[in-house]
Amino acid sequence: MSCHGCATKFGVFTKEKGCPSCGFAFCKKCLRFKAVIPRLGITEQNVCKSCYDQNSSEKRDEEKECRSPPDVFLRRLESLENPARPPITVYHHDSRMEQLKTGLTAEDREIAERLEKLKDERKRQREVPTEEDIVRRLAALKGQNPETAVEVTLKKKEVFNLPDTRSDEQKTNDLIKQLIEEQILAVKHISPEELIAKRLARLRGDDAAPTAGASPDKSNEVDVEAVAGKPSENTESSEHTDDFKTLMKMAKTEWDAVQKELKPGMKKSKTGENVQDGSEESEDNQAVDQVVRRAMDEAALGIDDAEKELESTAAEDTEELPWCTICNEDAIIRCVTCDGDLYCNRCFAEFHDDEDMKRHRTVPFKSQRED
Repeated sequence: MSCHGCATKFGVFTKEKGCPSCGFAFCKKCLRFKAVIPRLGITEQNVCKSCYDQNSSEKRDEEKECRSPPDVFLRRLESLENPARPPITVYHHDSRMEQLKTGLTAEDREIAERLEKLKDERKRQREVPTEEDIVRRLAALKGQNPETAVEVTLKKKEVFNLPDTRSDEQKTNDLIKQLIEEQILAVKHISPEELIAKRLARLRGDDAAPTAGASPDKSNEVDVEAVAGKPSENTESSEHTDDFKTLMKMAKTEWDAVQKELKPGMKKSKTGENVQDGSEESEDNQAVDQVVRRAMDEAALGIDDAEKELESTAAEDTEELPWCTICNEDAIIRCVTCDGDLYCNRCFAEFHDDEDMKRHRTVPFKSQRED
């Protein structure tokens, strides 16, 4: 005969043994599993693998049957409202506290229970602090008076912004009025050109000179005052648009008048007409004309220099580097067919060795830096 598990033949070295559960013949190696068989008593017996698996599966089934219900099921039971029965209350024990209590004396156990009760009471009585409590704590940490900090916080809360009850038409009229007032202030403000013109007239002793620049100011003030009148409730948006156009025209007229007044002074300073050597008045006029001319020239030169600088930087940016595209040596040949790339003789010969590339059109290249 042979073993029922590994098919080894029984002999002198392999003795036959029987499984106490199923009764089949096995060798010693196949009966290495131990299990408790109820009909044979409480002691463990050597059984085969199939009997061991069957016995262990039965134990698992018994453990599953004894398993407690899940927490979700218990919560649903708690949420059910049954008037016939009292609500189900499930008490969960803290396993950590139970472990801490093990091995303690009676006094230490009592202290641990009191500590657990205090923690439970604190959890139940836990309240969210109000904003005033937080302000007091923060003031105490900063070393400030808590009551004063609370009063300041309450005052900030009491600020009330009135709602804007104006209609759309009133809002538009108020906005236009504000813009007109700003324009009046801008017109009344003396520009640097007008100030220079008045100083020129004062130094020359000519009272009638600033009439060309003054008349626009007076007319502007009159017109602006007429425009700045309180807008009636029945005014339309087209009238306000015309007012703005009028203001722009007046400002342009004033600027043209100032420029016309400054041009004769510039011409006189250039040609040197009506200049008397021994006269203090002519010297003052000449000095003022020189200052004005210098300011105008500096402004013009500043614009020209800026334009030249921009042109030079643009030229530098677009300037081509006179190097070979491959080896960075000095370029000698420009290949027109290759989008104007630069090459030295060696790189051009290596790169254009194919039949198609030998037909590329080339021109000699000369660096602009060498010029």
